[in-house]
Amino acid sequence: MLPGDWTACRDQWELGQGIHAAFFGITFCLLMAAILTDTAVVPDNRAKLPGWRRVGEPGMASFVVKAAPRPVGAALLQFDEKTMWRGKHVRAGDEVFMFAAEHNGGGGLYARGVVTEAIRGEGIRVSITVQRTGPGTRPLGRGELRPFRDVPGAGPEAEIDHKLYRQATNKIAGISDAAAAFLRGFF
Repeated sequence: MLPGDWTACRDQWELGQGIHAAFFGITFCLLMAAILTDTAVVPDNRAKLPGWRRVGEPGMASFVVKAAPRPVGAALLQFDEKTMWRGKHVRAGDEVFMFAAEHNGGGGLYARGVVTEAIRGEGIRVSITVQRTGPGTRPLGRGELRPFRDVPGAGPEAEIDHKLYRQATNKIAGISDAAAAFLRGFF
């Protein structure tokens, strides 16, 4: 048996369905607009990201490499590491700060250099060759960065600690302009 005001119930149900369809349509359109206007984060587009620049523009992209210690006097260093924090976008001409991993017997920051070759490997791995441009002059490792761990707004020290020492794995990672400027002070 139908209630006497069944048409009012039907009208209310249809209104609800119409509002739902309108919100769904708006959401779908916004999603499609976001997908179609999004620029993929690839090496050529990374300059559009805050804190990133292309070589030849004011500044350059900077990266950190944490790996097993390398020979002290070697002019060219090779790394084949996994990437994190946009590390897969490293390319020739980019600035690199090299850290000898403490869990491999190293002591932290030991050299600065410029990437001469970058080859993408399987998955998230990248192989790079780096021309060493200078040795570190002051110590900077896990012990020096520990006081900045998990301190909100602690600056470039906290960023470097987070990216290098949050996980024990060796890696190549992108860093901000502020972190790169801080690291340059060690050379």
